[in-house]
Amino acid sequence: GWKTEKNLRFLLQKVLKQSDVGNLGRIVLPK
Repeated sequence: GWKTEKNLRFLLQKVLKQSDVGNLGRIVLPK
């Protein structure tokens, strides 16, 4: 369901925030 996708997106954002790949995350995650 969309809940799982939301959780994955949250985890990705958390990981991206911790690394310099944050800029790349913007491309992968529209929001």
